[in-house]
This record gives sequence, structure tokens and C-alpha cells, in this order.
Amino acid sequence: MPNNGYSTRHKYSSFITKHKALFIFLIVPVIVGGTYIWTVAPSIYTSQAKILIQPTLSQGALPGAGSASLTSLSPERSKEAYTLRAILYSWGAFEHIQRNVPMAKFFRLGGIFIGYGGLATKFKQNDVLLYRFYRSHLITHISKRSGVLSVRVDGFSQRSAELILRASLRYSESTLIHSADALTQAQMKASIQ
Repeated sequence: MPNNGYSTRHKYSSFITKHKALFIFLIVPVIVGGTYIWTVAPSIYTSQAKILIQPTLSQGALPGAGSASLTSLSPERSKEAYTLRAILYSWGAFEHIQRNVPMAKFFRLGGIFIGYGGLATKFKQNDVLLYRFYRSHLITHISKRSGVLSVRVDGFSQRSAELILRASLRYSESTLIHSADALTQAQMKASIQ
């Protein structure tokens, strides 16, 4: 009777020898990739908010402000949400967040493969690349029916995602309030003259 241990081992080694390309290009990468995902890959944490802008000024004070309601079917009702989204993605928002939150440090937590300063940015670090990284981790969606803006920040730690989201919302809120105040003042000056 032949030795089963030798026979089984011989079967596997002959299979590997016959299908060397399959083994090298399919099985080895799957094993390496699986090992990376289960042991090395950073976790992605999400912080999110839903925003509905309720106009507080009269209909004539802000263009489209009085016409934005949940029940109307006009495209004007989500105009403020689009404005807010543009503010969130702006360079000004990025600069404000960068001054208040160590964004580069937080995005480096992604590691060598997907983190800032690693393969994702070709091992380069500068403000433009960090801005692109910020924009790619800030996800927004506007419901055209309700005018609700959903904002999500993906980060490599729970704290980083939350701090970046809070800083971006603070900046966008203050920018919107400042814009509304400036528009109201301009309209008041125009009506006086």
C-alpha cells in the first residue's frame, strides 16, 4: 500500500507545477490581499449630518429663500443646499479646517497605501494634494424633493471624521450667515438711495 502522505503531497506539488501561472497570478495575490485587509488595512470611520436650511428672512431678502419649502415642487427649494455644498467644497472651507484641525495628520492615519502622503498621493505632500484628499473624503448628497443636504466625512479615526465634519459645518454656517447679512445690508442701502 502506497504512503498516503507522500501521494497527497505529490498531487499538490504536481498541481502547482502544472498550473504555476494560475498559482502566481491568482492564488498568491488573493492570499496577500486577504492578509493585508485582515491585518494591516486601516478602518474607515464615517461622521455624517443632514442639513435643512430654513429661511429666516422675508421672501424678498434672499433670492429664493421664501420660495424654498418642503411642500413646493419648484427647483428653487434646494438652492440654498447647493450653495452650502459649494461652500463645503471650497478652498476657503479647506483653509479654515486646516487651521483648526490637523487634517494632514489625520489623513496620514490611512497608512502607506491609502493615506495622505502614501501611494494615494504618490508619496507627495502639499496643500493642493491635501485639498484633493479632503474633497475625496467629503461626500454630499442633496435630496431634490426635500432640499436636505446630507454631508458625510470619511476618516481613518472616529475623532478625525467628527472633527473635520464639525469644522466644515461651522465654516459653512458662518459663511452663509455672513453672506445673508451682507445681502440684507446691500438691499437696505439700495432701498435707502
